[in-house]
Amino acid sequence: MPGLHNIYNALAALGLAARLGLAPAAAVASLARYQPVFGRWSHVRLDGATVKVNLVKNPAGMNQTLRTLRGVPGEKALVFILNDNIADGRDISWIWDVDMEELLPPARHIVACGTRRHEMALRLRYAGAPATAIDTAEDLGAALALLKQRSADSIFVLPTYTALKEVRRTLAHAEPVSAP
Repeated sequence: MPGLHNIYNALAALGLAARLGLAPAAAVASLARYQPVFGRWSHVRLDGATVKVNLVKNPAGMNQTLRTLRGVPGEKALVFILNDNIADGRDISWIWDVDMEELLPPARHIVACGTRRHEMALRLRYAGAPATAIDTAEDLGAALALLKQRSADSIFVLPTYTALKEVRRTLAHAEPVSAP
């Protein structure tokens, strides 16, 4: 799993294992077998494009995801799915606490989806994303169709909590890719 925050998580797990008296080799072997759940840097192939999905549900998580994406080489397309359903929390003001001005990676195409797609598009515009790069779409299926028309082949989908179910359903027929 990419990201400095995931290295910290792995080190914390190894530290706890050591504190509990587990053999270091067994702890490392266990960590090596770890498979993240869907939505934690899931990776699929869809219509010739690589699609990676990572859940973002608060400023800290979004900051870490964007920081990680800044280190990904090559051209990329971003899909932000912002919902305000009860499980997400009705207050979406947290998107203004994300350090997007500093962390938003260069992207040729950015699509905002979800129940609060227009607010996300506005936030992206205030973050400095070119207006010509930002589109809105009602759902992920429409966003992927738009990106296919634009020949995007490296797509990063960043859904909030309740959007993850739609993402899973939309990508159910995609070919899973094993983590390296």
